[in-house]
Amino acid sequence: MSSPESTSAPIGDLFMRLAKRIRVRAGRELAPLGLTPAQAYAMKVLAHAEEPLRMADLAARLEIVPRSATTVVDDLAARDLVRRSTSELDRRATLVELTEQGRAELRRIRAIRQGAGAAVFDRLGEADRAELLRLLRLVDLELADREASDREALGSEGAGRDGRSCPRRGVG
Repeated sequence: MSSPESTSAPIGDLFMRLAKRIRVRAGRELAPLGLTPAQAYAMKVLAHAEEPLRMADLAARLEIVPRSATTVVDDLAARDLVRRSTSELDRRATLVELTEQGRAELRRIRAIRQGAGAAVFDRLGEADRAELLRLLRLVDLELADREASDREALGSEGAGRDGRSCPRRGVG
């Protein structure tokens, strides 16, 4: 009988290889739109936000440093896909939101990403896809719970003067 460790490594390797194939396919299909996968992801994050996001919050959600988020937003703003504004609560904070043109482009991006995933997973039958989806959601929830516990355990260890976590610079 095999141990969890003996099957976990190949699963992780295969999962990473499949994820890369999907990203490469989606990137190839996004290229004619003039967008990078990072820009498309930033647009998705902005679309799911209930209100315009502060640049720092966008960077945190993208898991990149603020300077990198600025570059992504600069490129999107140049194409009128996002709009910047100044926060009324904190004039130092820049807010970012999708424009109507950005929302239209995001619909095209979603169709491309769904097609890239479908090209990989449509080979599976409906029952297999449903089971794979169930298992991936289970793993995702477990990892999210573990990450939340890790953040709680850190407490004030990695916090700045304002009590918020300080992400490591240069990561992402």
